[in-house]
Amino acid sequence: MTKQFDKKHGAKPSEFDPQDPVLLLNFKLGKAHWLPGTIVERVRHSPTYRVLVPSLGKRIVYRHANQLRRRFAFEEDGLQLIVNRFRQFKPTKTISHQSISNCRRAVHR
Repeated sequence: MTKQFDKKHGAKPSEFDPQDPVLLLNFKLGKAHWLPGTIVERVRHSPTYRVLVPSLGKRIVYRHANQLRRRFAFEEDGLQLIVNRFRQFKPTKTISHQSISNCRRAVHR
């Protein structure tokens, strides 16, 4: 029966290894939030995992595999990545005030 359901609905087994970065579904005050965490270990003979959650005071919580998603950890945060990209940009030619004025005159002719 399980194989038939999986085939019909395209279900895939989710397996995580220790130290894998994940997002876990957390319910607080009736709302669901995705929090970053790290897999500690799999509970034996079960699709449940122990997950370390730094935003909850480094608490370890238990979550079913259906409540976990893979998270891709980047070494740079978004803002730092943008700053570094702009630092790499070097203009090939400096535009003077005179050349801008010449362009404006050419457009208005």
